[in-house]
Amino acid sequence: MGKKEKIVIIVCAAITALALAGGIFAIVLGVKAQKQALTLEASLKKTTEMVKKVEQKQQEMAKDVKENNELSGVLTNIYFKPLDFTVTTSQEITARGKFLVTVKEVTQQMTGVKVTGRIINTASVQYTSSTFRIRIGGSQNTFTINEKMRAGGSEEFSVYVPDVKPADATHGFIEYVSGNISYYQ
Repeated sequence: MGKKEKIVIIVCAAITALALAGGIFAIVLGVKAQKQALTLEASLKKTTEMVKKVEQKQQEMAKDVKENNELSGVLTNIYFKPLDFTVTTSQEITARGKFLVTVKEVTQQMTGVKVTGRIINTASVQYTSSTFRIRIGGSQNTFTINEKMRAGGSEEFSVYVPDVKPADATHGFIEYVSGNISYYQ
C-alpha cells in the first residue's frame, strides 16, 4: 500500500470518527433536551395546578366576602334602623331609641345631596357637641350639633352627602358617633 492510499484510509477513518463523535454528541444533546423538556413539562404541570388552587381560593374568598357583606347588612339593619327620607315623621336612629330624627328635605347640591332636618334627644341627659354620621348608599359624611340638646329637646341639622343622586337618597342611616353628656343641668 502506497503513501496516498494510507492517507486516504487515515482521512476516511478520521471522517468516520468525526461522524460517529457528532452522532454521539447529537444523541447526548437530544437526551439532555428530552430531560429538560420533561422537567419543564413537570414544572408547567405544577404551576398550572397551583394557579388552579389560587383561583379556587379566590372564588372561596369572594364567596366569603359576599356572605360577610350580607351579614353586615343584616346586623346593620338590626342595630341601626334604616330611615325613610321620603317621610317627615319622626323615626328612631338606633334600635336603642336614644335619638329620633325628622328629615325635612333632601335636595340636590353639587355632586350629592343636602339633607336637612331635626335631631330629637329622647334621653334623660343633655348632649353637647354631638357628632352624627349619615350614610346613603356607599357615601357618608359626619355632622356635629354644637348646641345643647336638652333632655327631650331637639336641634336642626343640615349635612351634605357627596356622590349621591337625589333619586337614590330615599333611604339611609344616621347614627350617633360621640358627644358630651351632662346630668342635672
